[in-house]
Amino acid sequence: MKIAVLYSFEVKGFVNHFFRFQGFLNENPGAECVWFEFSEMNRCSRYSWGKFDKCVVLGDKDKLSEKNLQQISKHKITFENVDLNYALKNKHHEFFQMEKRWVFCPSEQIEKNWTRAFWKKSHEFCPTLFLCQEQSILECGANPGTATFFAPVTPQLHLDAVANASCVISFSWEPCLVARSAGKVAIKLSEKTEHENSWGVVEVSVSGKTPEEVFEECRNLYQSQSRLVKSPVPKFSRSWKRREETVHVTSVSDFSYLPFYLGMVENILQKSETGVQLHLLALDELVRPFMEREYPDLVRVYELKDVWSPEELKVIEGRAMAFRAFSSKPKILQRVLRDYQSPTFHCDSDVYFFACPEKLSETFSTGHTVVFPHWNDAYPEGRNDGLYNAGMIGVRPGAEPFVKWWGEQCLANCSFDPEKGIVGDQAYLDFAPILFEGVTIYRKKDHNVARWNLKTLAVHFSSSRLGLEGEQGKAVQTFHAAFIDSFGFFEFKYCWDQLITFFSRFPVQSASPAYRKNVLVQQQKYWLSLSRGLKGRDWFYRYLPILGPQPEEKAPLFWIEGLGGHFLRKALKLRDILPFRPANQR
Repeated sequence: MKIAVLYSFEVKGFVNHFFRFQGFLNENPGAECVWFEFSEMNRCSRYSWGKFDKCVVLGDKDKLSEKNLQQISKHKITFENVDLNYALKNKHHEFFQMEKRWVFCPSEQIEKNWTRAFWKKSHEFCPTLFLCQEQSILECGANPGTATFFAPVTPQLHLDAVANASCVISFSWEPCLVARSAGKVAIKLSEKTEHENSWGVVEVSVSGKTPEEVFEECRNLYQSQSRLVKSPVPKFSRSWKRREETVHVTSVSDFSYLPFYLGMVENILQKSETGVQLHLLALDELVRPFMEREYPDLVRVYELKDVWSPEELKVIEGRAMAFRAFSSKPKILQRVLRDYQSPTFHCDSDVYFFACPEKLSETFSTGHTVVFPHWNDAYPEGRNDGLYNAGMIGVRPGAEPFVKWWGEQCLANCSFDPEKGIVGDQAYLDFAPILFEGVTIYRKKDHNVARWNLKTLAVHFSSSRLGLEGEQGKAVQTFHAAFIDSFGFFEFKYCWDQLITFFSRFPVQSASPAYRKNVLVQQQKYWLSLSRGLKGRDWFYRYLPILGPQPEEKAPLFWIEGLGGHFLRKALKLRDILPFRPANQR
């Protein structure tokens, strides 16, 4: 069966209809889907549309724009509905979750202050994710930050969030049915009086009730039903069978950057087929106890003193945290290679795996070391950053002289001075293929794809929207989400990190400013008032530094609805009233 899927992130009901459609695909595993954004409809002729057995629209058809309806009528396409019951047929990814987490799916039909008050009450009881099933709901009481989630580029993550929650409270049916299929507590909020339904989902009326009253009903229902919910099963154990030659993956992190690493660990658990062994070099004393408690059998944790001599450690500890991490990459590779004598890859925490990580071992050709080119779209960047990326590199027995040499160079100088040819740990790799015969260059262009090479490698979304493809339709194996890109590919990684961190026991208040900033940058892409608020905040801080800094999580709300938002709206009105001329015309 060949299915044409039409969608738009802005169409009402897109995420909820995705829940239905995924259940339909689970019932029809042989179906082949080709996704079309409404703006892409014209690329397919009327004859081509006739090749599909079924056409499906993800979203409410009566909410389509007039332009979308004209496109549909022009191509004379007949659509089939996906029944609501298919939401019960969904499969999901299980997170390694130990604490209870709630998910709240609000409605734009409910007053903003009521919605926010209910979420705050729930969040006080246990961490509650404000899950927006529509873009417009971001303006209906959501708080900017890590407890709000909207990722239309990766709607599968919405499904995973619902299926892994201890309790789902929703104004729409689809999240409740997904929660029921996962064996979780589901509560449907309704503006009408309660009535029975065939799915056994409890309904609670919100009509004439305060947020506090509705929350108390939901809490009592959860406590009475949660005894029936089974504890999640860990995805690894001490008896996990490994193949003869295990692939080892090293990384470096301090405690504040663990949200990125937690995302990579869960990503590897989802994609791994035979098992990998992870090794983490901790840059502070908080990392080891947390990781050994969360992943005792999967991640082996090292400290700086385990890889550096006392004399070398004094030099390393005198460097900034980022350069401690850069300097230590070759040392953790050297240690693991020495202890295990197996293929070992260093991967930065912002690498996302679309394929099983064991396939990394296939990147070796005849040598003992494999380096991955930047394939820079812009020539100057290639000269400034080096030819090869140090965020992914592989070694195996025989690479000991190279790794030792690389570590010595990083110890001697690991700063940022492109004019002198020094770019942290990275520029040294330019000399590796010259100095060491066993160093090979990976040229298949499907690993370490990143913002800096998207045009060169012709990267685009696959027809199924579940992955990325490069030249000639070759599937991308790994994506390096080091920077935000114009295509939105970074959301595969950053939204995953946000979700995994929320469901973990990591104290989000300890997360690095970079993590919190990534969350806000992703949200402002869809949230107009947040985007204006952040720009207004930057403007005020630039011209009125006396204001001083504000906490990252609270500042956005201040500039959206607080006193800062009031001044910003006044400034925008003044801008519209006063005549404006570009600077070059003044």
